[in-house]
Amino acid sequence: MTAIIGALDGIDVEVIVNGMVQGYRFDIVIPEAGVLIEIDSYAYHGEGGEFTTEDSHLKERWKRNAAARFGWTLLSYTDRCIDFTLTYTLAEIVDTVRYNLAYPRTRRKRTDEDRIRTDSPVQTWNPLLLR
Repeated sequence: MTAIIGALDGIDVEVIVNGMVQGYRFDIVIPEAGVLIEIDSYAYHGEGGEFTTEDSHLKERWKRNAAARFGWTLLSYTDRCIDFTLTYTLAEIVDTVRYNLAYPRTRRKRTDEDRIRTDSPVQTWNPLLLR
């Protein structure tokens, strides 16, 4: 996280670590650029990972869908990307932030009035998680 924050130094954006968006927590939120960043380890996010469950895998998909439905750019990296390709990862993040700031999306963003049931966190409505 520190490397990402450092790479964005000098760009006029707020970097929120473990920020909430649409009822879900994301590793990094950059509101001005509409960018979310997730750093996923295999143990917690990989299929068959030591701490991955069917429910956590399902929640992760709906979380990412919520981000897309509400107009966010979601960048996902593995912990190995941070460990072994940090230069490339940081370059992509900085470029995405700069691009989004220079060319804001022109399509209308969803509002609270546009919400449908599945726009709430998945654990609040999905019968597979309401046990």
